[in-house]
Formats: sequence, C-alpha cells, structure tokens
Amino acid sequence: MAVSLGAGGTNFTSGNLRAEVSAAAGGLLSFWRVSDGARLLTEQSVRTLRPTVTRPPLPGFYALQLAFEPVAGERIFGLGQHKTGRLDNKGVKGGFALGPRNTEITIPVVHSSLGYALLFNLPAFGAVEYNDTGSFWRADAALQADFWVATTADSPPHAGAAGSPWAQLQLAYADATGHAPALPGWATGFWQCKNRYKNRTQLTAVVDGYVARQHPVSLMIIDYYSWNPGPLGDEVLPPACWPDARSMVAELRAEGVELMISPYFHSLAAGSRPYAQVLKITHSLVISPSSTLTHDSLLCSFSLSLL
Repeated sequence: MAVSLGAGGTNFTSGNLRAEVSAAAGGLLSFWRVSDGARLLTEQSVRTLRPTVTRPPLPGFYALQLAFEPVAGERIFGLGQHKTGRLDNKGVKGGFALGPRNTEITIPVVHSSLGYALLFNLPAFGAVEYNDTGSFWRADAALQADFWVATTADSPPHAGAAGSPWAQLQLAYADATGHAPALPGWATGFWQCKNRYKNRTQLTAVVDGYVARQHPVSLMIIDYYSWNPGPLGDEVLPPACWPDARSMVAELRAEGVELMISPYFHSLAAGSRPYAQVLKITHSLVISPSSTLTHDSLLCSFSLSLL
C-alpha cells in the first residue's frame, strides 16, 4: 500500500483503489478507481460512534452510523436473500435488518454497478438502506468502524484480460473473507424436510418410500422442536421418539442418505448446557433480560399420542 500526503488530506493506494481521508472536512472518506479516476464512494458525513442504543446498554460499545452520497443510476446487488422480488436493492423501502430473521438471509456485502464491492465487517444488529438520498449502514453495538472496499483491476467497459467486473469483485470478496470448501457430492442432491417428522419410524418410512419409487434423496432433515422439552439450546432427541439415533444414521447412510437436525440457531436459554460455556467467549452473546423463550406445542409427547 502506498501512502501520500496532499493538501486535501491523506491518500492510501492499493492496486487500482485509492482511499482519501479529507483533512478539510473532518476526516470524510472517499474511494476512487485509479485507472480512470472514477469516484466510487464518498461519505455524506463523518462516521459517528455514539453510546449504544441496546437494552441493556453494553459498556465499551458504541452505536455506529455510516452514510454515503447517492449516485444517480447506481444499482446495488447483494445483501443476501430476501422476499422483495427484485435484484436491485436500491430503493427497497425500509431497507434490511442486520440480524437473523426467519426466511430472511442478510449478508452485509454489496456489489455496485459502479464497479465496487463493500463489506460491512461488523457482527452486530443494525440496519442497511440504499435510496435516492444516500446509502446508510447502522450497527447498534460496535467497538469500531470496520468495512472493506474493493474495485476492479480495470476500467469500463472491462473488455481486457481481467474479465467480468462481477467476477472480479466476487473473487476479491472471497479472497478477503475466505474461500468456501467444495460441497460434498451428496449436498448437491435432493433435500427432504417437513415441519415436522414425529419420530424415527415416520422418517425412515418416508426414506423407504423414496427408495421404492426410485426417487433419489440425498438428505433428510429433522426440523426444529423435535428435541426434548427444556431450555432452548439443549437440542437432544428424546429416545422415546428417536431410539438409537446412531443406528438410524447408519441405516440411512446404507441407503445413500445423510441426516441433518435443524437447530434453533440464534437463541440459547440461560439454563441450557452450552450457555455457560458460550458466555465465557467475549462478545459472543446478545443478552436481553426482557426476552421470553417459548417452546413449540408439537412436542414428542403430543406426537406420540397421534400414533
């Protein structure tokens, strides 16, 4: 990385990307593509760190606000998988929540039609919205501002050896965050899941039905709340419904089928077995004393009464 001092501020150049920290505007950030001098991103106002808005407050953490200037005609892709029915996420009213939500998968990275990618590298609850007045990122509990920006190795129309601008940005993102391992062969097949299988007998009967009809199935999923009643986080299959789970796995694998148990992935009750261990890992849990964890009504005992 090359660093240079100028009358307007400090410049940091890495590859085809230049970042400028303005001296006159109190430290405003802007990002430029070196090869054609195109301005990609400019802050509307200097990023702010204020006391957290969490309940309860988290000492030592801050609420972060980032705002960038709008660019007419810019299209924003990425941000995960949502039910908006559109690819361009600029103009989605209300934007997107940063945090786990059922059927909503938010990945805090965008790919812009201007030829840059931005990763909001903070594992915090918050929000993001792109509209005609700007682009806005919020983290409700952060220790610092942390985001990553990349651009293409060439300029539009990207007709050279560097290839597709989208492929370049995806590769840069993978290089920065880590390359995913290759999927095992069975993961590319048919996955079967319903809400929910009541017991081992029902699940294996479904598998036998697929095999008898010569319909290949690669993975069977035991959906959430099939486990014992108790603290959320203790996902243990009750032996009355799922006897000898180890032999069930072996039986399914003999048919070429893998097994998955779908956990309740984003909550742990205070009385659960892993809670105390996870609590020792700094900043790994968001704790709300007002939260009430409820258990589903379709428990094993209820399922057994239907047999």
